[in-house]
Amino acid sequence: MENKLSIICLSYNHEHFVGGFIQSVLSQTNPNWELFIVDDCSTDNNVKEIEKFKDERIHLIKHNFNKGINAGINSAFSLISTKYFALIASDDLLFPDFVEVILNKISHISEDDNIGVIYSKLQCIDHDGKELPTIYSCPNLSKNSILFKLFFEGNILLSPGMVVNTDIFKMIYPVDMNHITYQDYIIHTGLLLKSEPLFIDKCLIYYRLPSSKSGISYANNKTIVLNSIEEDYLMDVFLKINSLDMLNDIFKDKLKEMDLCFDSLESKNFILGLIALESKNIYKQRWGFKLVATYLSDDKKYYYIYNKYKFNFNKFYNLADKIYLQETKIAALKKRYRKKVKILLSICLFLILLLIFCIVKV
Repeated sequence: MENKLSIICLSYNHEHFVGGFIQSVLSQTNPNWELFIVDDCSTDNNVKEIEKFKDERIHLIKHNFNKGINAGINSAFSLISTKYFALIASDDLLFPDFVEVILNKISHISEDDNIGVIYSKLQCIDHDGKELPTIYSCPNLSKNSILFKLFFEGNILLSPGMVVNTDIFKMIYPVDMNHITYQDYIIHTGLLLKSEPLFIDKCLIYYRLPSSKSGISYANNKTIVLNSIEEDYLMDVFLKINSLDMLNDIFKDKLKEMDLCFDSLESKNFILGLIALESKNIYKQRWGFKLVATYLSDDKKYYYIYNKYKFNFNKFYNLADKIYLQETKIAALKKRYRKKVKILLSICLFLILLLIFCIVKV
């Protein structure tokens, strides 16, 4: 039975938060933990704050230059020896019973369960640590239902405080260090392709909502662009599935709707491309179009899909209609948004001028 939990904490420029995080670890009702905290070459007093705590269970890893989130995970993972480990950032906090609840859950997991990742609910807090009414939770769905949503829609899972099976993580380790905004999305997908999830219906993490509009977690123009670039990395993970039964189960509803079936690995990528083109996510659509396009550059594959699906160049050309329609919708929404902004600005300007006129008249 597992009697200790490793905690991997990623820390960068969190001098105002890291002490509170470490204190939340030290205050655990179950003391059987070890903490590997990675400072990613912070430019503030982050390291000094960490070094204030003297406990043999705390291990500080210092990067000699800023390497990124996944590099921190790789650095810490190479040192742990427990069956499971938790992932968290140093601006978040653990509930006092986090370790106790997790170790209790782990003690009831058998090898046959193949549990690779455990998710709990998140209690949101603001910049100052004040509890907010917002609670985040993962949808308690089957693994394959979640994988479909990850493929077709977007990320619906939570990374703060996720607990990972070490043996399962070894199958995707080391994680690529070039991922920025999709790094957790890609890790979730890789783990679920190898194992089953377990959901705890309890808040175990205080998640600090991002206050800076320039951070990785905040949805701004920069992160939107990065998301569009990293979409291909995420979607490529699904190309690693070589079980036809698994593919048919993940996409069963969409396959029925499109009158398709995964009956051969030869056409696997072609069908995945067609399914991605049905998504409302323009970046997933573009990935799907490029995937289908690869079949046209290979004579053998081209003949194969023509004989099997009567798919020719004209049908390929018409697939672009899906992307065109989605792009048109996006353009129309942007135009409508810009128009509303102009109207609001005009109203504000009128009110300002009216106020000035009133002040001058008085």
